[in-house]
Amino acid sequence: DLRFPSCVEVENLLPDIFLLDNTFATEEITTGNTKHLKIKGNKKAKILEKIFDLSVDDFRNFKPLFEKINNLFGI
Repeated sequence: DLRFPSCVEVENLLPDIFLLDNTFATEEITTGNTKHLKIKGNKKAKILEKIFDLSVDDFRNFKPLFEKINNLFGI
């Protein structure tokens, strides 16, 4: 079952090191001192420019999402 807190954006499935090294995200603290990365709004388009530099393994966190889509829609 795929469940994410409301603060998670699909870009957060990319490796943290990729998001932080390219300054696409900042670390924010939510209730209970839980940390998460917040994608900078003005950087979303820039992610697409760099995403092709990633390896197949960098997308492993997307697998549950793709499986859920496949289960829901059969695609």
